[in-house]
Amino acid sequence: MKKFVCMVLSVFMIVGLSYSLGFAVADENYYGGKNLYDHHFISGSSSESMVLHEDKNFTREQLAVLILEISDKGAAAAEANLSPNFIDNEEITWSAPYVAYCVQEGLMGGSPVEGSTLNRFNPKGIVTGQQLATVVYGALGYKADWNTVLDDVAELGLSVENKPLTRGEAFNFIWDAITLPVSTEGNALAVTLGKMTEEEVAQARGVAEEGIPGKGNAGDGSQTDISCLDTEDCSFKVAACRVSMDTMTCEVDFEMKNKTLAKNLIFELESVSVNGVTMDNNYFMVPVDAGEEPSTDTLLLLMPSVEPAMKEFTDLQFMVRVTNEDNLDAPIARKTLHVYPEGEQKAKRYQRVQKPSDIVLIDMDEVKISVIGALSVALHDGDVEHYITFVVENKTDDYLSIYQENVLLDGVSINEAVGGGRYLNVYSPIGAKETCFMRMEWVVDAKMENREIENVEFCFGVYRNGEHSDDSRVVQKKILLSPFDKYEYAEELDFWHSY
Repeated sequence: MKKFVCMVLSVFMIVGLSYSLGFAVADENYYGGKNLYDHHFISGSSSESMVLHEDKNFTREQLAVLILEISDKGAAAAEANLSPNFIDNEEITWSAPYVAYCVQEGLMGGSPVEGSTLNRFNPKGIVTGQQLATVVYGALGYKADWNTVLDDVAELGLSVENKPLTRGEAFNFIWDAITLPVSTEGNALAVTLGKMTEEEVAQARGVAEEGIPGKGNAGDGSQTDISCLDTEDCSFKVAACRVSMDTMTCEVDFEMKNKTLAKNLIFELESVSVNGVTMDNNYFMVPVDAGEEPSTDTLLLLMPSVEPAMKEFTDLQFMVRVTNEDNLDAPIARKTLHVYPEGEQKAKRYQRVQKPSDIVLIDMDEVKISVIGALSVALHDGDVEHYITFVVENKTDDYLSIYQENVLLDGVSINEAVGGGRYLNVYSPIGAKETCFMRMEWVVDAKMENREIENVEFCFGVYRNGEHSDDSRVVQKKILLSPFDKYEYAEELDFWHSY
């Protein structure tokens, strides 16, 4: 992570805004202005009407005022009351002291004019996305490079289109910049500056089930905190979400509370997905005894490497459940939570396109399972390692569990076939309308005569809602494969991440 410099962000005023309890918005996609106003980052000169003029142009002189306020230099600029020195000085009126101070501080400048020693500031010129990214990135304490700044802000989880911007588009970018966790402490700038609490930032950005991130709305408006599950017996909360694009990781803090006086409870995650891809190895199980203080724990997510590569954490889904330790098979509470680190408007869902090399094993209304790769590798000790990679697409609105049972390798049970080697059968949960990548693997001991497996036979079972019973079964099908004749190299094996 690049070095981050904390600074005080005072309330900034963009001249021309007027405010009241009413709210005129030019476009429903402009969420930043209202949020900036609601959380006291913008103030204005009138209480009679609140019209942000979000469809109008965002000008360079308005940016000069904004950048000084972000840099905690607005008051100093007003007190210094400097005069600018540009060829178009007569066009720089109300913003003159701010423009002059921006130049003095090296925050903004002008463009050369042929035949003159003076530059042109162009105060009424429309700010482009690249210009806004440059000044905001610099104000956040980073060294801005004009040629790479759009990529640099993207690494922080920010994005802006490089075109002339409206006020609404600029407000969106600013709101995102101060409410995403871009500081080295893992806090949003709004939290670092004491303008908002972590809970307020999370709520405003939609870290709540069914929330509308970035618009300060938690679904029907009835949810006042960021609990994903809250009953008489327990609560299970997302306390914070920190994204690092440098390491391509996301840390999610959970708070778990046992409200009972006599039950010892187990809090766990049944499934976790990123952008519609169910993750593997998401072991998370925390016991909280009756009467104990709330427990906290952190889940580390690594970006799944699937094709096309996903480069952002935009849609996180957690299926959580709580059980009594005396009866782990009967949850007392279960719920699914969506967290949108960048706002629901920017949420992306992975959609895999079938490839000619896929071997489709099951394709029905509820689920599709395909082989997408297989590989045999001779190890240095003479053992032979085998992989088969599957992709499962859940077409239902239910949580599914995928089991692989009764595995035979060239007609011999897998336990017998590997000798002193090892094997890992497939089991995976998969969320509603999600994709899951799974890998079946085994290592045949060097002492075994038959180490080059040709035929693999097993049974795939798919069940609803975490059950493993006849009533919950979606499909059970016997599969016979000779995958190592088809695949020379395994596809998409890089998605395996332990965390």
